[in-house]
Amino acid sequence: MPNFRYKGFDASGQEHEGVVFATDAQSAAKTAASMGVRVRMVQEVKDSPSPNPAPASPPPQRPASPPATPPSGGQPVQRPSRSAAPLPSSQVSRPQPQAQAQRPSRPATPRVPAQPMSPPSGTQVIRGGPVQINTPAPPQRKIIHTPTGTDKDRMFLFSQFAAALKSGVPPATFLQTVSTRTRGIYRESLERMAAAAQEGISMSSVMELYPDLYPSSVAAMTRAGEVGGFLPEACETIGQQAQQAHKFRRWFAWIWFIVFNAALSIPLVYIMVNAALTTYDRVDAAGGNVSQGEALSYLGQEAWRWMLWPIGPITLLVYGVSYLLWRIYFARMSTPFRHGVALHWPVFGARTRAENLTMFSWTMGRLAKAGLPHAEAWRLAAKSAPNVVMSSRLEALGNAVGREQPASAAMQSSNLFPPEFASVVGTAELTGDLPGALDQLAEMSRGEFQSAENMAKIRGGCWGTLGCLVSAAFVAGVFMYFWYYQLPARVLKGFDTP
Repeated sequence: MPNFRYKGFDASGQEHEGVVFATDAQSAAKTAASMGVRVRMVQEVKDSPSPNPAPASPPPQRPASPPATPPSGGQPVQRPSRSAAPLPSSQVSRPQPQAQAQRPSRPATPRVPAQPMSPPSGTQVIRGGPVQINTPAPPQRKIIHTPTGTDKDRMFLFSQFAAALKSGVPPATFLQTVSTRTRGIYRESLERMAAAAQEGISMSSVMELYPDLYPSSVAAMTRAGEVGGFLPEACETIGQQAQQAHKFRRWFAWIWFIVFNAALSIPLVYIMVNAALTTYDRVDAAGGNVSQGEALSYLGQEAWRWMLWPIGPITLLVYGVSYLLWRIYFARMSTPFRHGVALHWPVFGARTRAENLTMFSWTMGRLAKAGLPHAEAWRLAAKSAPNVVMSSRLEALGNAVGREQPASAAMQSSNLFPPEFASVVGTAELTGDLPGALDQLAEMSRGEFQSAENMAKIRGGCWGTLGCLVSAAFVAGVFMYFWYYQLPARVLKGFDTP
């Protein structure tokens, strides 16, 4: 019986390889699948011993029933019954050599050497060509939508993951423990991860079911760590990226204060100015015989009237449209548009590109160090980029890596990478040190990211200060227009001017 070598992945994403003994490729694939391996390739091993070696020549096959008339010149062959006593050798008539029945010879099967090819998904390569093995398709998994998680939540969560994995705590144990002291929106996902870990299912497969809590880049980075064997470092990198994003957003909190202050002060100042002018007209019509309380009452009535119409409805309309656009901009369906804006925005574009190149280079370097093919490493690293637009472009660019062109040529043909990236990777492909070169590029990109982040803070602060000055100038202009133009005209009304 020949033996077959199989390759595939188990439920946790780990690659497995082994040898099974079977009659053909179909049986070998079924045997490997029964051991929990999702088979990707089955190939017969040449010149391999089998556990039950077959004889040099196959034993002669006996016909189902002896012929009624023996061939000419021969004697009928007498077969002893199993229940009868054996006859002496002298009483057994043996057929003559020329009278033996001609058995049909088995046609020889031509042997075709295996072709070095990359089989498509679901196809296993054996000698003689590709053989399609019908493996059951994985069941469709239902996506679960929840309230959107924050960078702060992921920062604390994945830092705990990294600490537990580095200390050697079983995943099911620390996931169940963390689920009891985490925000409610994360509890269900952590409990499902703990149950999946007990069954040998990867964490990333559960994260993919909760895209609002774990963005696609987080699940992809986790899967890359599981496949490449650097899951603790991957969780630590996710936590650090979330921490940097949280700190960057927190730095711009004062700008949002300026925006809300301007949105409230501008219409309020306009209402109070017009209410004061109308109140003056009413006091003047009464001949000035109005107490202070009555004057304040007039002011409140006029302010309320201006608020009811037209300033109030216009302000509410502007606020409502702004809030609607804000919700649409940060909605789930607007993620590609929002990430595209962040990628090309003059203030934040350089930081976004540097951040994505840092994550891509670091992940691909670790996967290449783990021994994955360049095409597979590129695909997993591209999905780990936080920006979905950048991730899709990297993934589309990587489709040709390993088949049509090397990684350096792909980088050189695209504007996603700085020119020095292609040069460094090309030298690494020549010297055989691609993981080291990618680690070097990751460090370079990390430095560019820090510089771009500082510059974005400075430029963002300048724009925030400019917005503050503009809103303050508008408020001051409205007050000055009231004080120096409208109020004197009402006070001097009825007086003759020279």
